[in-house]
Amino acid sequence: MTEPIKYEDHPKAKPGDPCLLCGNAAAQPAIDHCHTHGWVRGALCSSCNGAMAFIDRRIRPRGSAVRIEALLAHAQRCPECTTVTVADLGPTRSWNRGVEYRAERATSPTASVGFRLPADLHAWLVAQAESAHRSLNSEIVYRLEGERATAEAHGESS
Repeated sequence: MTEPIKYEDHPKAKPGDPCLLCGNAAAQPAIDHCHTHGWVRGALCSSCNGAMAFIDRRIRPRGSAVRIEALLAHAQRCPECTTVTVADLGPTRSWNRGVEYRAERATSPTASVGFRLPADLHAWLVAQAESAHRSLNSEIVYRLEGERATAEAHGESS
């Protein structure tokens, strides 16, 4: 990739496209991107894309030192991200059966919220999320963070 491109402007990957990291033909390639800045890093197979999720969370994924270095180099394809090194990564973890994931979520500085939405609002949010290539959850957080920034700019208390 010579010119950086934002995720929402990138065409979808095609089945059979090679993974940018391991070179394997991916049945359902994912367009890997920086979730902080939105820059596309390239088409990856599900295994490499999952490993990048660990790198993005500063967790050392399972794999050889060579693979970890390749993942770290791939993370630098975002022109706005700072360099991540092996020293920046926490201990190796696996997401087997979600046990470690649930344990991490329980201690993370986020809150889990469940709520019901009116059907028309839900449909609108889904459409907005799809057009921006975000998950529904990411779209809700995006909207709430924008609203908070606006409120803070107008001097409303947080």
